[in-house]
Amino acid sequence: MGMKTAYFSINRFIEKITLSKLDGSYLKLLNHLERQALIILDDFSLQPMQLDVKLALLQIFEERHGKHATLIITQLPVSAWHEYINEPTVADAIMDRLTAGALFILLFLNPKQGGQHHPEYRGQYHRNLHRLNISTFYAYKSLSVASF
Repeated sequence: MGMKTAYFSINRFIEKITLSKLDGSYLKLLNHLERQALIILDDFSLQPMQLDVKLALLQIFEERHGKHATLIITQLPVSAWHEYINEPTVADAIMDRLTAGALFILLFLNPKQGGQHHPEYRGQYHRNLHRLNISTFYAYKSLSVASF
């Protein structure tokens, strides 16, 4: 028996939220997402979000907070999420739900293949790899956040 998981690129997630509000299946979608042990949102920050989508995210994160895992994959540093969300109160609430008790996994590009370390994480690279007990680890994404 596997873990119930829902995967969405952020573009697809925004479409799903918008369409479910239009066709009246929004509550059904929320209930479905609440039952998932893990929700994965990929390419977070790739596209701007309207206020209704931001509020839907807040509602989903609020329902899942402390119960189920949420994995957010993005190339945007956490320090820039407030600016991306661009609604101070909503951004504070979303960040509170996501970062309280969160596990941050920093993944970096391979500098030998032309990749750049994000300046915010310079110097944390080897320390974090040591904590993960990984000698060499390269990936194409710069940041992942898991909230449990």
